[in-house]
Amino acid sequence: MKLSSALIVVCLVVFSALIVPFASAAGDPLKAKVSLTKPYPKSYEEAKTDKISIQYAVIELVKQAGLAYDFKTSLANTNPTCKKYITPQIDGITLGEALDKILKPEGLGYEILDGKMVLKKLGSSVGAGGNPLTVKVSLTKPYPESYKGTRTDKISLQYAVIELAKQAGLAYDFNTSQANTKPTCTKYITPQIEGITLGEALDKILKPEGLGYEILDGKIVLKKL
Repeated sequence: MKLSSALIVVCLVVFSALIVPFASAAGDPLKAKVSLTKPYPKSYEEAKTDKISIQYAVIELVKQAGLAYDFKTSLANTNPTCKKYITPQIDGITLGEALDKILKPEGLGYEILDGKMVLKKLGSSVGAGGNPLTVKVSLTKPYPESYKGTRTDKISLQYAVIELAKQAGLAYDFNTSQANTKPTCTKYITPQIEGITLGEALDKILKPEGLGYEILDGKIVLKKL
């Protein structure tokens, strides 16, 4: 009887060891609930905990979903953007939602290869048929800092366009756009843009101000209608 009990315990342990990885592999890691709030984990011994770089934020989030992170490839793909410091407030949302929240505003995306998260820049070929205007974009409060120390409860029209264009892999012709549309382009707005195409987003924020745009050599150029 004692031998049988011991065998049962051993079998249960072995079965548990086998079933956990299987369950993890069968699930979708992008649906795992993750959190990342202040104070942030230290990326290295002397790191601050009131901010965290994009790449280390991703590392912390994917760990919670049981994924590894391809540091070398991600750095090669996205340097120096991946080193930018951010202050994410992520509390119990899915990994997919969290990644979109911190990466898309910086024009970055990702893929999962062999159980590893790999960061990459979003390119103009992301949209349907290679059209960047069909790329889904988002821009909601708190807005990314346009420059150090700027407020995040509002954003100027031109910097809103810059953030949205980045998500579709487009650059922004700052000098020409400003010459064409100043002072309107410097007006502060509070856009609520969630998962619509870049074309729809640009129309939403530009048309009410009497502005339009064109894409020249991979750059958004603003103009008056």
